[in-house]
Amino acid sequence: MEIRSETHDISCNRDRIRLHVSREQREILAQAAATSGIGVGAFVLSRAMESARELIVDHTVCGVTAERWAAFLTMLDADRGQRHVPARYRPLRTVLDE
Repeated sequence: MEIRSETHDISCNRDRIRLHVSREQREILAQAAATSGIGVGAFVLSRAMESARELIVDHTVCGVTAERWAAFLTMLDADRGQRHVPARYRPLRTVLDE
């Protein structure tokens, strides 16, 4: 896979990613890596992984049935002291059980 733009060129091999950056980009990355106490490669990889994970989580969809959604809304609307959760939706044990 290759991605090209005016400022960078990325090519991916099986276990290696080659990244071409401008001198200014390299200096900024080197300064940030030094501030973090790690090498440029480790810095770039750690930040890229963090960003990738956040992006994946932000785009992950969790689906629920209409019945479970209605039960969830009912639980939210209930008074705190009067909250009743049907047994099939309850965890085995909660802090409220103690």
